Amino acid sequence: MKIKKLAAVTLTAIITVSLTAISASALDQPNMTAARNDLNKAENSLRKATADKGGHRNRALNLISQAIAEINRGISFDRATPNRPILPRGRRRNNSHFDK
Repeated sequence: MKIKKLAAVTLTAIITVSLTAISASALDQPNMTAARNDLNKAENSLRKATADKGGHRNRALNLISQAIAEINRGISFDRATPNRPILPRGRRRNNSHFDK
């Protein structure tokens, strides 16, 4: 009986942590998460398609995989560098300590 109870508590904890992590990703990065979800759907559709596309289906699958990886890196970067100033396009941060 104790083993079943321990297993149930452990399973509940694992599920809770997993759902919290997924929810946190969706909450702090809604657009990136939506884009990743769309790419995953596109990837699934392409995998169901026949392979007789002259290599273009495989190339599309590779590009989608790269795009998903970039999205994941972007989310990780944003989480690692919160509160950084957002600069207009074309402007660079003032690296005055390098200019001395």
